[in-house]
Amino acid sequence: MSDWNAVIGSNFLFFVNSFPCNWGNHSDGINCVIFASGLGGSTLGVTFLTSSGTNITDRDVWFNVNVSWVPGLDVGDFTIGPPYSFRGVARHEFGHALGLLHEDGLNNVVLMNSIYTAGGVRPANPHWDDRAGVRFLYPGLGGEIDLIPYMWKKISTSSQPVTPIPATANSGDSVTIEYSFENAGNVGSGSFNIGFYLSTDSIISTSDTLIGLNVGASAPAHSRGTFTRAVTIPANTPTGNYFIGVCLDIGGAVAESVESNNCARAPGTGEAGAAANPPVPISITLRHDLTVTKAGSGTGTVTSSPAGINCGVDCSEKYNHGTSVTLTASADSGSTFSGWSGGGCTGTGTCTVTMSANTTVKATFSKTFTDDPLTAQVTPVKVVHITELREGVNTLRSNNGLSTFSYTDPTLTAGATQVKVVHIAEARTALDGVYDAQSKTRPTYTDSTITAGQTAIKKAHIAEIRSNIKAVE
Repeated sequence: MSDWNAVIGSNFLFFVNSFPCNWGNHSDGINCVIFASGLGGSTLGVTFLTSSGTNITDRDVWFNVNVSWVPGLDVGDFTIGPPYSFRGVARHEFGHALGLLHEDGLNNVVLMNSIYTAGGVRPANPHWDDRAGVRFLYPGLGGEIDLIPYMWKKISTSSQPVTPIPATANSGDSVTIEYSFENAGNVGSGSFNIGFYLSTDSIISTSDTLIGLNVGASAPAHSRGTFTRAVTIPANTPTGNYFIGVCLDIGGAVAESVESNNCARAPGTGEAGAAANPPVPISITLRHDLTVTKAGSGTGTVTSSPAGINCGVDCSEKYNHGTSVTLTASADSGSTFSGWSGGGCTGTGTCTVTMSANTTVKATFSKTFTDDPLTAQVTPVKVVHITELREGVNTLRSNNGLSTFSYTDPTLTAGATQVKVVHIAEARTALDGVYDAQSKTRPTYTDSTITAGQTAIKKAHIAEIRSNIKAVE
């Protein structure tokens, strides 16, 4: 009886009196609760109602004395036994005594569905469908507010569990939680905040890790609704099993009739019912980002084992905490691999990183040059020397977030294009942009001012640009 007395917003109360009653007379105006021997072997309980107009004038509830009963909370379907859950069956029959009827269909989330099973411990207090029925039949007169979250949703004329949270997720992932809540009172709530929490146990409270916040919610009297919220698993969440839930009115802005029922756990994938027992957690894996950046005047590719990085195209990948990742650098034709930095890696061999945090590793590739070194009086200045300078400088510009430089005579052809002073000047200017991007002093050159028709092109001009390219790799 006390389970039904907990309905906020209703004026109905059960009282117990001990006096003789004629349990066989269903119209004497005396409500009787007895253990009777006259029920069939498969009948657990039955309620007899007598009405006059819209008023119930007599309620007699019988329980089968020949059945093996167990007190306390019922587990799963309260019609399964023996022994049978007396509290579960009694709660159901007293619902009939209030005037509530059966609700058919296994998806109906109501105590009055006598064959509904949640696959775990059934809560003692009536579900929101039942409470709504009691408030309709016996509306309260005083002003009360009671905000209650739950993990069921109304579907047309029936109800079903909300969508469960996923079985697995990674740190940093977004997870959507579906939840419902009602104001079981007969007064509007005003504004309150809703918190979403990550917990290491199945009891959700405001002392758990806050992973989402809705500000300025409200609930009119007797209202209910179903909502969704995307929350983010914190990036540093250790690998393990967790639970996610919702708490209403965090901070206590609303004075409620009951303050102890503001939190609820979201059901996990595979639970037989919403927030059933045993609870099903979400398995979270701690993952870290491994990022490869490429530097230098040359080009090449970095690949990983285990697979994931092919940089090139894919230069960042998430790996489980503790995973050992080996990076291999392969230079393109016309380039060499100069070495690693970051992630504890050096040298030109493979780079092995054990993932314990987000890690960035830099791979430097250097442009190789024809006729290196240039020898005065022996090596003539060639078109290929200019082409290689342009390639090296533009790669540096790309690696430093700069646009490709636009050159005079963009296509140089050996035997057809004459090397010009402007080609040297433009290569210097394009390279100066890289020095500026790195906040370094621009280099100085032999013949700092070169003029077409006056300045002779020298091997030193080519060699100096090559050297200054390598200085900013």
